[in-house]
Amino acid sequence: MGNCTSIQDSDDEHPTENARRQIQATRDEQRNDVVVLSENPRLTYKNDDFMLSNDGSNYGGKIFTGYSGVQQVLLKMIYQQEKKKMERELSILSQLSHQNIATILYPFDINERECFLVMTKFGTNLKNSIGTRKDNTQKMNIMLQLTDVMSYLQQNRILHLELSPRNVYIDDETDQIKLINFHKSQKLKRMYGVYEFNDYISGYAAPEIVKQKKVFLSSDIYALGCLFYFIITNGFDLPQMEYENQAAKISAQINTIKDDSTFNVLCKDLIQKMLNFAPNKRISISTIKGHPWSWSAEKMTKLIVDISKLTEKDSKFISVLFKGSKKVINGDWTLKLERNVIQTLQEIRQKYQTNNGLSQDEVKGTSILSLVRQLRNLHVHASNDKLVKIMGDNDEEFMKYWNRKFPLLICHLYKCKLDYESNENGS
Repeated sequence: MGNCTSIQDSDDEHPTENARRQIQATRDEQRNDVVVLSENPRLTYKNDDFMLSNDGSNYGGKIFTGYSGVQQVLLKMIYQQEKKKMERELSILSQLSHQNIATILYPFDINERECFLVMTKFGTNLKNSIGTRKDNTQKMNIMLQLTDVMSYLQQNRILHLELSPRNVYIDDETDQIKLINFHKSQKLKRMYGVYEFNDYISGYAAPEIVKQKKVFLSSDIYALGCLFYFIITNGFDLPQMEYENQAAKISAQINTIKDDSTFNVLCKDLIQKMLNFAPNKRISISTIKGHPWSWSAEKMTKLIVDISKLTEKDSKFISVLFKGSKKVINGDWTLKLERNVIQTLQEIRQKYQTNNGLSQDEVKGTSILSLVRQLRNLHVHASNDKLVKIMGDNDEEFMKYWNRKFPLLICHLYKCKLDYESNENGS
């Protein structure tokens, strides 16, 4: 203890980060509730400050905050009878290196009853933190990181098999995530594998795991879809359903989300495709990455322009565009716009003669073809002060305005383009 006192005396005004940690660690060790696990390396944790994972059961253990020397760490305590799972986790993690996967510093045997995995310290689990996160930008950031790490795992044909809010930790300041608990993971060497355990995380396990104990790469896609649902609903857990139509029931539950912002509309469409009951019909990780839920405003405006050009290039596409478009427009779209916007559209048509081949009927406000082409006209030709006040002077503001007016539009256009391309390719 004397060494720590001298550090405090000599560096009291400008202590280094290591000195501050040493001082704090020394103070912590003086508390009655601090547990000293070993001297070499020196491991300690506070008995009243453990972080729950899997409701306190982490394959026969718990996760504690603690110190390895002066470095703050997470200590994952495992009972010796579960040591084979720890060895599995170490084997899997030795094959991986990704910024969103927890780093294991070292394993450490304490006694005949307990052993530890010492991990770098990071934030709190998503289950305990997501309720305070209501900003769509933050949610998208978390979901993008999850998509990226899932893409990495699937490239290596590794299944996590325990994706859930309790196994995702997040730094409260940076929103960086870390995926933990790879003790059930397996490398898939064939089209499918066998789920080797007698338990699963309720509400996040794919139907084939629950029913048949089979696992596919798409089994993690299903769990990821459930995790996305948890995020966009600010922490609404999904109960495991013992029904053949489990995925359909969850999809119906997703449709009850009242927030009709474009982000939520796109996320609902994405999640429903991830939660298909049949493993071979779920969308792939590459399709998730290409879906417009995470697109920039610039990419959305490009889609609108491309769709408009496509209607001029191929008249067959127009019938694809009209299919299911009534709920997108929801009445006469011109009645939803400010007078200055309508006036500008009329001026553009007169100046550039840009009816784009539309008949008088097609110019009506009940036509999605008219809406798409007039949006293109506005994006390409309009730049007056009146419009800038209404919808800004950049793609971000432009799409924010139109997505607020027609939140289903981008999702509809994206589906139409996919359907058209699929038919063209004969698939």
